[in-house]
Amino acid sequence: AAKLTPHCKMEALHSATMSKVIPPAPITPLTLQLAMHLPVQRPMPMREQANDIAV
Repeated sequence: AAKLTPHCKMEALHSATMSKVIPPAPITPLTLQLAMHLPVQRPMPMREQANDIAV
């Protein structure tokens, strides 16, 4: 298994956070998987999801 460098981890976390796939969180294999495998634009921000459910 290839090991990600700290720079790659930071890039993955930054991309995931900016696209609102995950909240800011410590880097874990799970957050890295989310960052790399989830569609970038499909997930909605948590706040908007809550508003839609409330309506």
